[in-house]
Amino acid sequence: MAGPSRLVQSIARGLGAGLLAGAAVGLTEVLILVGLDRSARPVEGLLYAVVAYGLLGLAAGLALGLASGAWGAFRGRDIDAWAGTAALVFGLGLWVVVRNRLRHDVLYTAGQPWSVDSLALDGLLFVAGLLVALVVWRLLRQRRWPRRGAEARWSLAVYAVALVAAALLSAAPALADTLVRAGATPSGIPPDLRDRPNARQGPPDVVVFIVADTLRADHLSCYAQRPAQLPAGVDADTAPATPRIDALAGDGVLYREMQGQASWTRPSAATMLTSLYPSSHRAITQRDLLPDAVTTLPEVLQAQGYHTAGFTTNIQVSPAFNFQQGYDEYEFLTPSYPFFASPTSSRFAVYSLLYALRRPFVTPAEYAHNEFYQDAEVLTARARSWLQANRDTRFFLYLHYMDPHQPYYAHPYDGHTAGRAAPPEPPATEAPAMLRLYDGEIAFLDTHLGALFDELKALGLYDDALIVFTADHGEEFVEHGWWGHGTTLYQEQIAVPLIIKYPGHAEAGQTDVQFARSLDIAPTILDVLELPIPEAMQGLSLRPLRSARPADQFAEEDREGHVLQSIRIDQFKLVLANPGNPRGLPAMALFDLHADPGEQHNLADATPDTVAALRARLDRVLTDALAHAVEGQSRELDAATRQRLQQLGY
Repeated sequence: MAGPSRLVQSIARGLGAGLLAGAAVGLTEVLILVGLDRSARPVEGLLYAVVAYGLLGLAAGLALGLASGAWGAFRGRDIDAWAGTAALVFGLGLWVVVRNRLRHDVLYTAGQPWSVDSLALDGLLFVAGLLVALVVWRLLRQRRWPRRGAEARWSLAVYAVALVAAALLSAAPALADTLVRAGATPSGIPPDLRDRPNARQGPPDVVVFIVADTLRADHLSCYAQRPAQLPAGVDADTAPATPRIDALAGDGVLYREMQGQASWTRPSAATMLTSLYPSSHRAITQRDLLPDAVTTLPEVLQAQGYHTAGFTTNIQVSPAFNFQQGYDEYEFLTPSYPFFASPTSSRFAVYSLLYALRRPFVTPAEYAHNEFYQDAEVLTARARSWLQANRDTRFFLYLHYMDPHQPYYAHPYDGHTAGRAAPPEPPATEAPAMLRLYDGEIAFLDTHLGALFDELKALGLYDDALIVFTADHGEEFVEHGWWGHGTTLYQEQIAVPLIIKYPGHAEAGQTDVQFARSLDIAPTILDVLELPIPEAMQGLSLRPLRSARPADQFAEEDREGHVLQSIRIDQFKLVLANPGNPRGLPAMALFDLHADPGEQHNLADATPDTVAALRARLDRVLTDALAHAVEGQSRELDAATRQRLQQLGY
């Protein structure tokens, strides 16, 4: 065969083999996901998987066919591009798929990072993929079974080993996931314990509850303070200007000593909506739902004739975790996916690959916009539209913004992004750059909150509205050697802002320096609305001139192997941690927040009497919270939800 003809035929064979092998890889990943999910839902993405993997296989087939054709022309003989291409594309494609599924659906679920041990596993998976490629190659090349005994036995051994490797490789994610799930104890559905008061009319008619995810109090200019302990290279006088949030504080009351009851979203948001400690509402771990047994603030208001609506851009408080309770309307604004992907198809390994390949070929704004979460501009636009349509109703509106949660984007969008999720663990030297992006996100949020406030004013709703602005938790920038949130109870993770604009601008411009807690938000709203506060609620009203105010601030955590409790009385804060926790936190730490706001000097050994007093109070609070616990609910997360959580660093 002439050289050019040999080359064309080799390319054609490579294209055909790559296309079919790629499609087979896509079908295999769908079957693996069906096994992982214990449901047929991944089949919805079958066409996407077959087409996407087929096209990648086509590209690989073109390259391999061209290479084999050129080599064959050089050697003056035909090279079998069909068998080799199909074998390599399928074997290595299967390795990529299984590796991706183990990393995202099994290790992540178990709270384990992709570590050095995982790299060793990766090597074994790669060898298994090569064995699969070997058996595919032998099957496609072999025209008949060898007649000679030794050759036949050798072929049989190769097939047996390779087929076992293929079976184990394909089943590995489901088998590993089964081991992870084996220790889980399913929770039953609790009885309905709601105790709603009778419907009535009461002022005001408009309640707007705004949560800014991951917003530290010390990064708002109206709080006019930065932490004493900052990463090297960060200027303590460069707090971002937040004029619209500052203006809200000028129209209301700023609570300076505000603290959340947990350092990550789900338990903290559940506390805000139920006025229950995490140990009472039981939405504590990654698999936990907000139980049906709790009575939520929207449920109380709905029963009192308020039209209740909520819009969130954080999946942690989406209907996937039962946070829609009590809402007439509740919507999770899902991220936008490129490549015509859906939440199901975005799970595929091929989507991750295409996403990475896309990066150099799109404009920065296209790359960095709404692919992890919908931003403040989108949520504010949705809220403004809703306000225009519901201006004449008595309503409760809950808005949960994701800004400034990681990944942090530069504004205006220019493609620059950073966060713990990408790369997984940035070096400490990145802290100044990260903080600049974080502060830029806060400024972006402030601008779009201003647009929301302007809409309320234009509709004539602002002056008499009750507006609550707070955050679920803060963010660590290696102040204590790590990043993110959800693994400590240091102030950078639990000290959050709270601003309440009362109807008629009552007490406008005041600063409250007494303790405030996320636990107290729901009772405060009900008190202002002159509605009975359900007996189950554990918080107190923060409404000005109320005599009873919190005497302590308690927080707790149970996440990623960190079981923590803290309590603060006056300036002293005690933190307890489980022995052997992954971060190596001390089992007992005491801090004087007046003298040491950065919590760098552990006084536990030097002041045993103070430790004993705080420990006794902590034990009483925790015991009471556990005594009033509802029955928890949990469920297996579908893989699309797990992937979204992982993209956000959870």
